[in-house]
Amino acid sequence: MKDPNQTLNQVVRAIRSVIERNIEMNILNKVDSTSLIVLSNFCCEVNTNYVVMNILNCIEAIDLKKSEYTTYNEKYNLYSFLPHTTYLDANVCRNYDIFRAAKSSISIYVS
Repeated sequence: MKDPNQTLNQVVRAIRSVIERNIEMNILNKVDSTSLIVLSNFCCEVNTNYVVMNILNCIEAIDLKKSEYTTYNEKYNLYSFLPHTTYLDANVCRNYDIFRAAKSSISIYVS
């Protein structure tokens, strides 16, 4: 049986590699990333496979005519959408691989 931590590390390395390759090829833009060094308290191992990413693409991606929301914060122009009722506008999102929606900036969308 595989060690779940080893499997997770392999997945994280693979995702990081794809993201770095896309940034280098200028396919994935407006992403700020910083490497982290994590020291495990349980096994005293240093792990450098983690990355913190700040997604800077913030676009008007949500289709407000189709989506359902519970509250609207006028001060910040933000909505609280109901689960499974948020619809994206495909035409707006077409040129972005990873982004935040301007009306709901907590979520990150990946194509």
